[in-house]
Amino acid sequence: LGQFDAVLRFIHIEPTARDVYRLIKLRPMQDILTRIDPRASDNMLTPWLAASVRQTIGVPSGAPLDRFIRTLTRRSGLTLMAGNFVNAAQQILGFPMAALDVRWGAMGHGLVQVARQPKATTEFIMAESAFMRTRLDTKGQEVHVELDQILKPKNWIGVTGSKLEDFFMRVGYFLQSAVQFQMDKVVWLARYNQSIEAGEKPADAVYRADLLVRESQGSFAPGDASAAEHRGKFGELGRAFINFFSYFNGVSNYLGKQVGVARRTLGGVALAKRLGMIYLLGYMVQAVGAEAISQAARGELGDEDDDGYLDDMVELFVLSQLRFGAAMVPGGTAVLGLALGKFTDARYDDRLSLSAAFNMGEAAFNGGETVIKAVDKGDYSRVPMAMADTIGMTFGIPLRWAAKPLGYAINVAEGDS
Repeated sequence: LGQFDAVLRFIHIEPTARDVYRLIKLRPMQDILTRIDPRASDNMLTPWLAASVRQTIGVPSGAPLDRFIRTLTRRSGLTLMAGNFVNAAQQILGFPMAALDVRWGAMGHGLVQVARQPKATTEFIMAESAFMRTRLDTKGQEVHVELDQILKPKNWIGVTGSKLEDFFMRVGYFLQSAVQFQMDKVVWLARYNQSIEAGEKPADAVYRADLLVRESQGSFAPGDASAAEHRGKFGELGRAFINFFSYFNGVSNYLGKQVGVARRTLGGVALAKRLGMIYLLGYMVQAVGAEAISQAARGELGDEDDDGYLDDMVELFVLSQLRFGAAMVPGGTAVLGLALGKFTDARYDDRLSLSAAFNMGEAAFNGGETVIKAVDKGDYSRVPMAMADTIGMTFGIPLRWAAKPLGYAINVAEGDS
């Protein structure tokens, strides 16, 4: 299969990539690129072509430590995200983000189209757009994951080649994928229809719709990953510290583009209005909306502790935006969390936590001790989560989705909630 994968890339990707590389190295093209940005050829286009050919993020390594960290990173993401209804619900905030480039009316029309004719609209989109055909083709995605699982190096944690882990890797992100599957279609149709109504050619309308989906809804394709993710000076170890950076980096780039376009094309009051709309839909709604959904899921939305609404409003409208902005910088969330932890009574937030993968690994390593201490103190509600983290990181079987409600049920039974 490794040879099969290499042959497919050699036939379908490498010839085109070589042609593009020759094009950007032509003197006239180099002169144009240099006038725009002297670093564009070597620091942007060439690495992008290399990633497109490899179809991997970063340069694969077979070193034992890299394999260990890769498995740790993969399992931490799966453990945190599998069955995560909150994260799936937060994805609807992609609609306000897309509204920076498409009218709400077109979005509503696209939603009605998808709801009334789900099969027909999917077939139409996939027929018109090669990008969306790849993105929406769930069978193709399943094959990609299957190949990834078969081609990956042997695991260095827990059960090697566990069939259960392979199964959960295929279905673990089902909720997020199911929601995003529908949203992508709505956003694409909205932008396509708006372009057609404006008199653009179908090919141009497809291009604009593809671009909007890629930029506003996020992309995990190797060719769309940032230089920080690819270049990783410290290999897998470096990437472990930016495990969830892709989404926030994409948002940052999209908002930066919107601001740049507004500054070049508008001025005065029109510019101020546009910048205000970019902040409202692209930043504030994203941060506050995500925090509100998270608080509602925890039952903490509003004055839950009966001490007045001021601290709750600060948490919802101020701290959420600070965290959202910090997440756009590698390590920013950890540094902000450490700074804010100095103003709370809790002890757990008084240390610098730079990597979700290593935090989850530590939790799994200490899982047995956590269970023993919890049982000794009679605090049985902590047992399910500790066991779920240990099982998830050791065997790649995500159980947090079941541990959370079970822990809450134990709290209720003990009269603590």
